[in-house]
Amino acid sequence: MSAYQYTLADARADIGIRNIAASCANGDQFRDLVNRATRRLIKRGSWFGTSVLMKLCTNGCSVVFPRQVGTVMGLRLCRSGAMEIRNNWWAIVSPGCGYGSDFGGGWGYGYGGSAYSTDVNTVPIFNQVSGNTGKLIRYHVVAAADIGKKITIYGKKYGGQPLQEEVGGIIQNGLTITAAVPLAQTTTLVTKIDSVTREATSSPAYLYEYDPATTLLRMLASYEPGETNPSYRQMKIPQLACACHSTDENGVKTWHMEALIKLAYIPVVKDNDFLLISDLDALAMAIQAIKAREANDVQLAEAHFLSAIRELNFEDRDKSPADQLSVRVSVNGPNYCLQSLY
Repeated sequence: MSAYQYTLADARADIGIRNIAASCANGDQFRDLVNRATRRLIKRGSWFGTSVLMKLCTNGCSVVFPRQVGTVMGLRLCRSGAMEIRNNWWAIVSPGCGYGSDFGGGWGYGYGGSAYSTDVNTVPIFNQVSGNTGKLIRYHVVAAADIGKKITIYGKKYGGQPLQEEVGGIIQNGLTITAAVPLAQTTTLVTKIDSVTREATSSPAYLYEYDPATTLLRMLASYEPGETNPSYRQMKIPQLACACHSTDENGVKTWHMEALIKLAYIPVVKDNDFLLISDLDALAMAIQAIKAREANDVQLAEAHFLSAIRELNFEDRDKSPADQLSVRVSVNGPNYCLQSLY
């Protein structure tokens, strides 16, 4: 399986990769080679196990996908119709979109094709600051070792002005929060957060909005330890109200969705982190390509990358035999040669 089968520790123990890497298997250089090989291969195809079906929920007309989502290839509501995905330049028209239930069988939309999703800008938080009067922003860390770590938020404050602060007598964009005990909180009312940078932490960290008038606390983001420039895919569903939903005891409506997604590249850091590309033979060939490229042998590098891609295609073929076509060929006459290169 090409995702979540092997870990960095398995790559360190693989003799084939160790021989090609020609570096200490327990060192940072070895880990860097594995990450660079994975980053290049994940961009070159949708391999077995890297495209998955995920379930998610939303409480509004904006859907923010988690860090692991790289590409959204399909979206549907409540196990019914496939939803059309749009942006400013193109639209992916799915079976049943806008055509009632006459197309796509069980994928018939059932909502008259009225709901669609629009790909919009990426965001650093999964909930935007609520209201228009502004909220105080709190930063929480859970490990004592992370006290003193900083996060900088960029956006707007109450009144529509950009978030700014004075550092060394110079005004610069952004508002920095330093993790502290018992809490770290801005003194400025923030109305919108557009981007975030933060120092890596040893454990997860959390961003909240705090309303001083009501004392209500609402989570805006949850960051994994290695996230320093969080950025998440976001989609808008303008006519979500017409679709099915559930309502909890507090009257909050929740819409349930399924998305076919391709996993995003996330580098491995610790030995127990899972590899996105778990075909160790393909990883070894990709590392060969990287080392050839560093030696300025472009032709050899491309040959090794093609070998790695072919190896991953072999795995796809082995794991998904239904994707293969049976071909019967009838040839008449002399001097015909049929050859399969791969």
